Amino acid sequence: MLLDITQEDRQLWVSYFNLDGKTRFKTYDLQPEDMFNWEVCEGGDPKADPKIKNWDGRSVKKARSRYLNKYRIIEYMDQLSFSDRELIFGYHFPKTFFVDIEVEVTDSFPEPSKAPNPITTICIVTPEKQCIVLATKDLVFQIFRINHEKLKEYQQKFLERVELYYSLINK
Repeated sequence: MLLDITQEDRQLWVSYFNLDGKTRFKTYDLQPEDMFNWEVCEGGDPKADPKIKNWDGRSVKKARSRYLNKYRIIEYMDQLSFSDRELIFGYHFPKTFFVDIEVEVTDSFPEPSKAPNPITTICIVTPEKQCIVLATKDLVFQIFRINHEKLKEYQQKFLERVELYYSLINK
């Protein structure tokens, strides 16, 4: 999945997420013949490209440039090899962490921008579904024990509701 493209002199730096969800970079050396942007011109211009027209049918020509504009970069990226395009534009998700910050609640729910109440816990869930809990006080772990029978019961009720919902909307 593409993150960003930047140009430094005659190099394109492409950042993307790979199959493992990690950020990777690829560089492409721009050749002298790649260093141009398309520019609208008159139909009779001797430099007008005979095959390529812009979106409204007007003639265009190659105009030498030190930097490629966004449309030219898109064109350049479309001309990469299939394996590079698959790698860069593939449907790869980044490794995502979820963070939840809990604060002490007093009279009402606190305004986040003012943060008048102290933080009680910070919970971080990793891409491997590990939960890290940071707390300002010792936690009582008995409250975190799971009653597996109750969990199965809740799961069954949830699945029944989902099944009912889909049967209603698919009539």
